[in-house]
Amino acid sequence: MKIKEHILPVLIAVAILAVVGGIFWGVLKTPSQDQVPQESENNQNNESPSPDPALTQQTPSQLPAGYDTLVDNNPTMREDLEKNLRNKFDWTIKSLKADTSNSLLWSDLGSIKYAFEDYKGAEAAWRYAIEINPLATSAHMNLAALYQYKIPNYPEAERMLRIAIINEPRVAIQAYSELFDLYRYRYTEKANLAEGVMLEAYRAFPEQHAVLKTLAWHFLEKGDTQRAIEYFEKFLAKVPDDASALEELARLRSSP
Repeated sequence: MKIKEHILPVLIAVAILAVVGGIFWGVLKTPSQDQVPQESENNQNNESPSPDPALTQQTPSQLPAGYDTLVDNNPTMREDLEKNLRNKFDWTIKSLKADTSNSLLWSDLGSIKYAFEDYKGAEAAWRYAIEINPLATSAHMNLAALYQYKIPNYPEAERMLRIAIINEPRVAIQAYSELFDLYRYRYTEKANLAEGVMLEAYRAFPEQHAVLKTLAWHFLEKGDTQRAIEYFEKFLAKVPDDASALEELARLRSSP
């Protein structure tokens, strides 16, 4: 059986770090289950937890140790990219020494360190950005990716995504999608929350009917044909001319 279109066409399931043209936080691809890094509608016990909403400005701690040292753990980086990033690093450090209170600079520093595979250095820079500005969404999203794929800490990845959903509606749908994949592929103790977090996303973004199609493929992947049919039918009630959903629903109905 061919499983396709696992995720929302309008979503990309996992944010990873891009260092392209000076933009460091981006969403590039859906993770495979080889990488290391949302319930039944009636199941009220499968609620995905929310963080403490009391996010206030904090007094930053001392500067992260070694923040101004570039640790290169990435020997395969292209020469031109490495040169560009080293220049960006030098400029960022110079700027931070003039103003250590700029959370955007700390976020950028974390992304540069990530590109050089200095994951602990990236973590420290992003966490410092959040100390300065608790609404630093890019730092929350980048830390969520870091804790899924490079420094596994799934409860903290979940917490960072929940904070991003609260803080910034413009990234909420993406954060919901990443929570969905976190529960499906990594945080397996909470796998029962995968459906619920996508239904939560649908309630928040009711125009995103593709959530229903995502759940149909999710249950098909799990081998639950009846639930897959249920969600394909719900999706097609909203988007009746979707060819792939029509084809798959017909196939499922004709299967013994």
